[in-house]
Amino acid sequence: MTEGGLNEIHEEMRKLLLDEDDDASFDALYCCLSRKEEQDPRMKPGCGMILEAMSDFEVRGTESVFIGDTLTDLQAAKAGGVDLRILLETGFGKGLMGGQPALEEPVTIKSIESRGLDIVTPFVYARNLDAAATWLCGNRR
Repeated sequence: MTEGGLNEIHEEMRKLLLDEDDDASFDALYCCLSRKEEQDPRMKPGCGMILEAMSDFEVRGTESVFIGDTLTDLQAAKAGGVDLRILLETGFGKGLMGGQPALEEPVTIKSIESRGLDIVTPFVYARNLDAAATWLCGNRR
């Protein structure tokens, strides 16, 4: 992907967000366009972007939430010290879970012997971003 292509995606995201709420905004977007051979610590499963964001917003991993749909997402979050990691069924999540669909309510997976996910437990498994956000809003400490 080119930087221009990524910018187009970000602009479309902003447009869709503003269509839903005209006061909405992104505080920051973090991305890494490096190739694997560059060994950029910002590239997942490296946690560079996560550490950068936590530094920028002055938060710790215990105060953060990471939502993703790949094993490398969860690996990066764990390496970055993010305690609350959420795997979405959408995208690649269902495949990682061996085809198991997420329940209506997100559930914490404490142990699993499937596709490398054992190294990132515990994590929460949710149907989609909306289900994860709804669960988070109702379960904040």
